[in-house]
Amino acid sequence: MASLGDSVPRLPASFTLDGKHLVYTDKSGRNLGGIFTLSIDEATVTPIVKTVATLWGPTLSPDGNWLAYASDESGDPQIYVRSLTKGGRWQVSEAGSHVRWSPDGSRLIVVQRTTSADTTRHLNVVVDWSASLVD
Repeated sequence: MASLGDSVPRLPASFTLDGKHLVYTDKSGRNLGGIFTLSIDEATVTPIVKTVATLWGPTLSPDGNWLAYASDESGDPQIYVRSLTKGGRWQVSEAGSHVRWSPDGSRLIVVQRTTSADTTRHLNVVVDWSASLVD
């Protein structure tokens, strides 16, 4: 059985539909982190996203073909969707810190955090993410 090791920066997020791979984030490298899959049976690691940006909250679509996650690569938290079958990545929100798929995979629930002088609010926004898939 595979192990993520002792490193604290490795955070498991979800299993693939077949249960054979674990999706996780890793920021244990000096200047490079990302989102990876770990094969449970073969103990092999495959990168999905490698970047110097901070990534968090990866979640697989119900059909297992898409990955949604948050990244601060633009300087502010944004939500991205990446195709696991065809390649490509799309920014699907102007802001967002956490994301979850609807049960049928057609929409994303994005948590947006706004802070004023004395209050922090969290807004849940439904995003029709497929409208963002422009070639």
